[in-house]
Amino acid sequence: MWIILIVALSDTSIVGPALGLTLKDLYPFGDQAGDEALSKNDDGSSPPIPISTLFPFFNHQHSKLFVSTNGVISFLQGVSTFTPDPFPIANDARMIAAFWADIDTRNGGTVWYRETTDAVLLDRATKEVTNNYPNFFRFKASWVFIATWDRVAFYGCSDEGCSKTNTFQAVLITNGQHSFTIYNYEDIQWTTGKASGGESATGLGGTPAQVGFNAGDGIVSFTVNASRSPDIVNVDKESNVDIPGKFAFRIDASDISDGGCNTKGNLTIVPRYGPMLGGQYLIISGPCIEPNATIKVTFSGSPQKECERKSDLALACITPLFSHTGDTPVKVEIANQEGDSRIFQGLYTVCKCSSSPFQRITVLFVYYLPNGIDNLCCYDADMNLIDSRLKEGGCLQRYHYLGGPEVLPYLSNFYFDVLPFLHCCRYSQKEQNDPSDDKNNGTLCPQYIKHRKFSSCANYEPPRPARTNGDPHITTLDGYSYTFNGVGEFVYLKTTDGTFQSQIRFEQFRKENGDLVDASVCTAFVSRHFSTSGSDVVEVRLNSIRTADLLVNGDIIDFDESTVHRFPGIFVVQMTSNQPNLNTTKKEFIVSFTEIGIAFRAIASPAVLSILPVVGNKTLAGSLRGLLGDFDENPDNDLRTPSEEILLTNSTSERIHYDFGISYEPGKSFGDYQLPRFRPTFILPTNLPPEVTEVCGTNRECAFDFTLTDSVEFATETVELLVIFNSSLAASIKTKNCEDLPSVERGVWNATNTLEGSNATLSCFYGYETTGGGHIHCSNGTWGNLSGIKCTPLGSVSKMDDKLEESSRHYYVITICVVVLVVIIILIIAVVLYRLYKKKRREYALGKLTDLHGDSVR
Repeated sequence: MWIILIVALSDTSIVGPALGLTLKDLYPFGDQAGDEALSKNDDGSSPPIPISTLFPFFNHQHSKLFVSTNGVISFLQGVSTFTPDPFPIANDARMIAAFWADIDTRNGGTVWYRETTDAVLLDRATKEVTNNYPNFFRFKASWVFIATWDRVAFYGCSDEGCSKTNTFQAVLITNGQHSFTIYNYEDIQWTTGKASGGESATGLGGTPAQVGFNAGDGIVSFTVNASRSPDIVNVDKESNVDIPGKFAFRIDASDISDGGCNTKGNLTIVPRYGPMLGGQYLIISGPCIEPNATIKVTFSGSPQKECERKSDLALACITPLFSHTGDTPVKVEIANQEGDSRIFQGLYTVCKCSSSPFQRITVLFVYYLPNGIDNLCCYDADMNLIDSRLKEGGCLQRYHYLGGPEVLPYLSNFYFDVLPFLHCCRYSQKEQNDPSDDKNNGTLCPQYIKHRKFSSCANYEPPRPARTNGDPHITTLDGYSYTFNGVGEFVYLKTTDGTFQSQIRFEQFRKENGDLVDASVCTAFVSRHFSTSGSDVVEVRLNSIRTADLLVNGDIIDFDESTVHRFPGIFVVQMTSNQPNLNTTKKEFIVSFTEIGIAFRAIASPAVLSILPVVGNKTLAGSLRGLLGDFDENPDNDLRTPSEEILLTNSTSERIHYDFGISYEPGKSFGDYQLPRFRPTFILPTNLPPEVTEVCGTNRECAFDFTLTDSVEFATETVELLVIFNSSLAASIKTKNCEDLPSVERGVWNATNTLEGSNATLSCFYGYETTGGGHIHCSNGTWGNLSGIKCTPLGSVSKMDDKLEESSRHYYVITICVVVLVVIIILIIAVVLYRLYKKKRREYALGKLTDLHGDSVR
């Protein structure tokens, strides 16, 4: 069983000298700070205090809280119990127990509280968080609540006992998404009231105080070391952040996280991912680092690096150049002045060289061959496979982009495959008339094609999806659909040899008003593969604050730095959308176990977690069990129980529920979520209200969910998931394709695709013509008659050259004749004009001579 449900007790580290906090170390409190004060009382509590922000605590948002005299801040109801019950406690007792004991302020002391957004205090709170949680270096507090128990006495104290008082403080901090609590203990002198068995003169003995956190479900809690023991009186000298009297905790998630450093050897590295080229600034936290310590960091395969100490809890490093991608072991060695050293280990994931390595993710189950060769498949804008094998399309590649033994990932592929293709086939200057003619062609692409043959990926068979959604409606991997309304945890999918296991959690549906109905929904699933590279546990579960969380080995994965995280044999992805109108209350994750070929697409909304599993490994056929069937392409035997009994596919929903679904309860330690007496509704009512038909139409699953839950949103989720599932199902159906078109010398086929009904036309290169047809149609998985279709030359090359030469001669002769004719015409015109000019001049001269003779006679 891989689901970890509770954290019952924490071994909080006790570090630091035996010194305590002073009043000046506490956040300001009292009248002068603007606090409210509880009236003097015994076992009292404040009325509900509305707060100006939603406060996340144990995966729930809270808009109000209660401050109890007895050292507790609670959220669902006030706490008047004076003797602390051991955690965990049920009955909605969701509380922050700073020092839960029998306090009586009538005997002395005051309880103060206030919320604040004062800039100075927010800055102080921000530093408290970032100092104690270096991985939250971007955290910025937006709201703080301060509760202070100032010199409070205990119940039943004598005159001497009433002089013994306690002063402590609880500080709640949040940015709206993450929340933290700081406990400050200035002075603790007593632990127990008289009614809890304590001595009236000392306040010791009996059932001492409890410090910790309780989720209120009777399952999840966190208890600080020494709670409900006499040693809790020393809490003002203890710490988990190396400051005596101070404790820090992260409290928004399902589990409480200690602040400060540790001695367990684990590292927290932020950011978790970085480029191959190095130069990434890292914050590494986890170990306690003394001021004069010597620090060395080793990245796998890289020389040791000296790093800079930033604080008692963190150090900073610059990453080196890497020759690989994927998870890289990081070892930090810290030596003190005496030479004693400690070693801490963690993982840093090296990505490819771009700053945004995963713009669009497609889950692949393809790995490179042992020799490193890869095959590139190309698709057009309509997602049709390109397969000309003479131009464009996919081709063989020397190195897979993920690398291999002694092969640099990405860089080798880019240098030896991408650059040659670009140089030979993309950036050549001369026009390519005939890519198969090396002699007459000035490009290098034919040479590239000879060594990197174009190829096809037409044999790929997409896996068929399964689904789980709504009140749970399940379609198995082989396509059988049924409804199973169980409540509890069940085997979702597992291999018969136990190397892969997945469990799913169904919980009873709760309406917005809190009422439970006779329906169940999926709220979480968890999977684990025992592979050669690791056995990490991956879980996706609903979260009322962030809709859903994805956890690996119990740690919530932060997708702010990167939407993709890689672990040994596992890819986890948070899908994003560029659609501005997308419902922001939804989250979508993909969990891919790449070595075994199993993946899950999880779509989370506030009310339900829907899952679309796929199995791409055909070798697993018949060897799977669980609610998703046996994966043997036969839906008739999918209702196979753990005892190998097979129910008929026409079995009633009630029999499927009790004889099949319930049989896959893990039977381990998860009885807290099991409701064996829960009996769901199996039959859809015949008389449906009109609003059901309006929302669901003829969709029976939607109608079933709407009728049981009375939730339009829940029913709409069912319809939307079915649309997604049917779309995925259609994409997985292997269409009836025609065979690959044969290569034709001196020509290329132009076809939309090879699907049924497609057309193809043969285009021949310059100087060649199509013979034998050239237009074919894909029908019944076969192209039309291909025999005799080829590209033949219009004539021999020499004859064509003679024709070209003769044509050229004719062109020159005609051109010369035209030029000569034009010159002759120009000369004739010039002669005529010249003669006319001379005639005019003679006539003009004779005219002048006549005038002269006339004048002389008179």
